[in-house]
Amino acid sequence: MKTNQKCPKCGSTDIVAGVELNAGGANTVQLEVCRKQLGGLVQPVEARGKATAYLCRQCGFVEIYADTPAQFRNATA
Repeated sequence: MKTNQKCPKCGSTDIVAGVELNAGGANTVQLEVCRKQLGGLVQPVEARGKATAYLCRQCGFVEIYADTPAQFRNATA
C-alpha cells in the first residue's frame, strides 16, 4: 500500500496515507523494541520511532510502517 497505493486485501486504490493512530490518548503511535529477560522482565527500550499508517477506504485494511526503520537494525528483543 505504501509504494503502489493498492490494497493487498481487496485491490482498491482508494488509499489514504498518514492516518493518525491514537493509542492510550497519545497523538501518535510509537514503535518500541524492548529487551526481555528470562521470566518476562522488560528492560529499557532499545529503539523507538514513529510510524505512519495507510488505510484502505474500501475494506478498512490498515498497514503500518516505521518512518525510520534503519534505527531498529541493531535493536534486539
